[in-house]
Amino acid sequence: MRVSRFLASSLSNRVAIHSVVSFLGNGIARLGGLAVAIAVAAVFGANESTDAFYLALAVTLYAFDIARIAFEGAVIPSVAVYLTQGRHVVDSFLGAAAKYVIMAAGLLSVAALGVGLPLVWGSPGTGAQAIRYGAALSLVLIPLGLSGLGNAVLLAEKRFFVPAISNAARPLFAVVGLLVFPSSWGLWSLVVGYLVGGVVQLAVVVAALHHRGYRWKLGGSLRQVHAPLKLALPIVIGGLLINLNPIVDRFVVALALPASNVTIFENAFRTYGALTSLLYGSIGVVLISHWASMYAQQQYSHLVRSVRAIGIASVVVLLPVTAILVVGAESIIDLVLGRGAYDAGDVAATASTFVMFVIGLWPFFIAGIGSRFLYATGKTVVAVTTASIAVIANLIADLVLLQWFGLRGIALATSVTYALVALYVLYVLWVSMRGLNDRLTAVSNGANP
Repeated sequence: MRVSRFLASSLSNRVAIHSVVSFLGNGIARLGGLAVAIAVAAVFGANESTDAFYLALAVTLYAFDIARIAFEGAVIPSVAVYLTQGRHVVDSFLGAAAKYVIMAAGLLSVAALGVGLPLVWGSPGTGAQAIRYGAALSLVLIPLGLSGLGNAVLLAEKRFFVPAISNAARPLFAVVGLLVFPSSWGLWSLVVGYLVGGVVQLAVVVAALHHRGYRWKLGGSLRQVHAPLKLALPIVIGGLLINLNPIVDRFVVALALPASNVTIFENAFRTYGALTSLLYGSIGVVLISHWASMYAQQQYSHLVRSVRAIGIASVVVLLPVTAILVVGAESIIDLVLGRGAYDAGDVAATASTFVMFVIGLWPFFIAGIGSRFLYATGKTVVAVTTASIAVIANLIADLVLLQWFGLRGIALATSVTYALVALYVLYVLWVSMRGLNDRLTAVSNGANP
């Protein structure tokens, strides 16, 4: 009855509408990401140079993903509380946080350019080329960091389209770079395109914030970002650990398997990532924004009902979707990548790797949505525990399953890892729900929860 009441409520309707908006924005952004993979596959195929580019891009996005997860898990709940105190509090926080984001991202860029680049200047090989690409791509970290911060503020205000669609700027301009710059530039045209796209992404976010009445006035003290920073620290630690898994996977593939396998793995992972972003990413940011707002306003009954409804809906929707994707994997990959220099053998290898990712779709969703709920209610320490489980499980699964299934085994290891993480998150979620029920009872009895 409680679940059915939630599904029939105006809150449920708002979540659905916001999810559709986020879905459309994410869809455009993910189509841009797929366009990069399609363009690279058609023009360059799969070889050592494309391996180097994707390794460098993975490391750059690793840093951005950690920041994005921290912003979602710490900034959104904090801003939800600040909004109850007035927008001037949010504006003050935004200026202080932006200053520290610039400092942190700037240090990473300086380290990459000043240390990494001189070490491999003129050196041959995939590793050296990857470092050169990575050093150049590090310049995008400052605009991406500021974009992530600004998007988190917009998400806390339940503005979902701009945060989703702004991410399309990077892949869009990467493809434009490939088309505009001379062919002699090779993959460097994509690197330059990504840098330009990062600046455009920041401009879009700044314009959206300005429209909402916010001003980017840099300044303020560490005290103004203390509360979000306290929430973010476990998420950053967890993010540093769990986001190592895709990096480790790629380097295991590069070291243990022949050339071109990193590109095949990357294309399978990107196609899977586009699906997970649409199915999970779209609703994930919507739910954490609504859940953080409910928790800040002590609407515990809505929290309990919404979590149960999402759990039931995930089973009803995702299990059939998984079956369809497994059956149609080769057709999907052939449609997306099967052209130009990407031959039939590459398509078949990518499709079989894609299937190994897809079978873990439901555990991935449960682990992600459950973690977002815990972040929204201030339980960010769970990020460290889940990441520790994920890193250990993924490394063991990589080494074991690589021997049995080769490239497909590395993808299967990801699915196994998320299954274990989902079990742990479900347990913590069950404990947390019992605590919310106790608070709900206290509120009903007129006590201070």
